[in-house]
Amino acid sequence: MQIGISLSSQQLDLCLLSPNSPDAGISSPTGQSPPVASYFSLPDWRHNLGHFLRNNRALKRQLQKHPLCLSLSDPLVPPTLIDLPKAENDEQLRNLIIYHSQELLALEAQDMVLDFTALPKEAWRGQKTQGFVCAEHRDRVQQLWQDFSQHGIELKWIESLEFSLGRFARQFSHHQTQAHLIALEQHLLLQIYHQNQLSLQRHLNFNLGFQHSLASQHLLDALILELQRSFDFFEHHMALSEVTAMSFISPIPLSPHLADQLADQIRPRLNTQVLTTDQESAQQSKDWWRQWAAQGAAMRVSP
Repeated sequence: MQIGISLSSQQLDLCLLSPNSPDAGISSPTGQSPPVASYFSLPDWRHNLGHFLRNNRALKRQLQKHPLCLSLSDPLVPPTLIDLPKAENDEQLRNLIIYHSQELLALEAQDMVLDFTALPKEAWRGQKTQGFVCAEHRDRVQQLWQDFSQHGIELKWIESLEFSLGRFARQFSHHQTQAHLIALEQHLLLQIYHQNQLSLQRHLNFNLGFQHSLASQHLLDALILELQRSFDFFEHHMALSEVTAMSFISPIPLSPHLADQLADQIRPRLNTQVLTTDQESAQQSKDWWRQWAAQGAAMRVSP
C-alpha cells in the first residue's frame, strides 16, 4: 500500500494506491491507468481529522501501518531554480544548499527544511550546476508532524505540489525528454523532464479547465508561442535534447482538434497524448489537481 496526502491550509486530500486495485478514472490513448484504491477529501482538516479517523478505523489502521508522503500546495518557498554548490553526496549537498540559500530563500539556516532536485549534469553544457529547491519553515513542519503523529501516523516525506504533480504525470510517458502541460484551477503548469529529472518549469497564465478559454484563436496562438519559447530555451540555451513527447493532463476531455493543433504548430513530430478524468468526476470536484498531487505523493513511497 502506498499512501499520499495533498495538503493546504484548509483541505486534506488522501490517496491510497494498491497494485491490485481498480483504476481511478484516468484514461490515456495507451490504456494506461494508475492503480488507485481510493480518494478521501477532508475540509477544515485540523478540526475534522480526529473525528474522521474515529469513524474510519480500518483506514486509520492503514495510515498507521504505512509511512506517508505529504504534498504541500502552499510551501513558504515554492520550487525555485538556484545554482547548486559542489558536494560529494546528497546529504552534504543538502547542508550546503541550506547554508548558501539563506539570503535567497529569506530563511535562517536553523529555520529551514528543504527538498530539492538537481538538473541533469549535461544541462548548460556542464558549465554550471543548478537545481530546483523548495523550502518550508521548520516550525510549520514540526507542527505538521505533531498533527499527524498524535494519531499514530508517520510522515516520512514532505514535498511541494509541483514535485508531486510531476511524478503523477511521468507515469504515463517513458520518453527520454518529455513535457507535461497540467491544468490547475486557474493556470497551467508546464514541466519538462530529461531522463526523469525536472529540468524546466513554468506557470502559464492560461486556463485549460472548465472555462474552455483556449477556444479563442488568439489565446491558443499565445499558448503555442509560450510553449515554443520554452522548448527553444530548453533545447538551445540549456543544451538538452529535443522534446519528443508532450502530455496534456486535464480534468475534462481536451478536444482532439485542439490537441492536434497544438502539436502541429509546436513541432510536427511531437508525440502527444491527452489524459483526462471522467467528466462527471471533474464536474463534482474543483480539486482534481489536489487528488493528482496526493497520488503523486503516494508514488514516492515504496510499495
